[in-house]
Amino acid sequence: MRYFVVTDVHAFTSELIKALTEAGFFTCTEEHRLILIGDCLDRGKEAEKMQAFLLSLMEEGRLILIKGNHEDLFLDMLEDYYEIRFDIMYGMSHHARNGTFDTALQLTGFSKKDALSMTGAFLYAAKHTPFVKTIIPHAIDYFETPHYIFTHGFLPSEETYGRYKLLENWREADEAAWRRARWINGMKAVCEHGNRVAGKTVVTGHFHTSYGHAVIHKNGSEFGSNAIFDPFYADGIIALDGCTAHSGKVNCIVIDD
Repeated sequence: MRYFVVTDVHAFTSELIKALTEAGFFTCTEEHRLILIGDCLDRGKEAEKMQAFLLSLMEEGRLILIKGNHEDLFLDMLEDYYEIRFDIMYGMSHHARNGTFDTALQLTGFSKKDALSMTGAFLYAAKHTPFVKTIIPHAIDYFETPHYIFTHGFLPSEETYGRYKLLENWREADEAAWRRARWINGMKAVCEHGNRVAGKTVVTGHFHTSYGHAVIHKNGSEFGSNAIFDPFYADGIIALDGCTAHSGKVNCIVIDD
């Protein structure tokens, strides 16, 4: 099977299509799938286009979607919207800063004013978007092939004094453990804390690859003019988050396994 792998596309649909086109996704004649390692929306302005594109791939059976922390954030915002809506409106909530609220506006067509004055209608519309009803339920915590494990941040781990230790039974971890794992910097967990899975390479998103290039490989800076947002490769891990909102690029790698 051939897998085209991307992550953290954050509603930058044009950039995603460009990356997939250059990688040959649309012209590939072999059996192939797109693996999206989480964070479909938030930050970009093409949420509706991304939603439609993902739905089309699902209908064709060509999408493997891994749940990211931004999928969790979207559901959390809807769950708590009545209590936090004023904080969101005035920019005092991470849902405003991370683009979660803006995604809901894009998908529902509501204005900020209407989302506040017509709270019930807005919340109903957001909860009944295809993103919530169809796409997020399609997402899984991880996908495993003979040689690779695809997951958003990292695999469920214990944290002690800022260091992560991979759980032996991580495949059987509960939802709370997976939610925490989606926030882990996988490059740090593998390269600095030594968490490797025997015989496997973990492919992750979530954390900008310039961290690995700058801090681990000592090449360039994280966000300076010499920052490197290309895929990061090291023993036991491949990281792909090109920080699209900052770099304007989506990393796409092709894996046959």
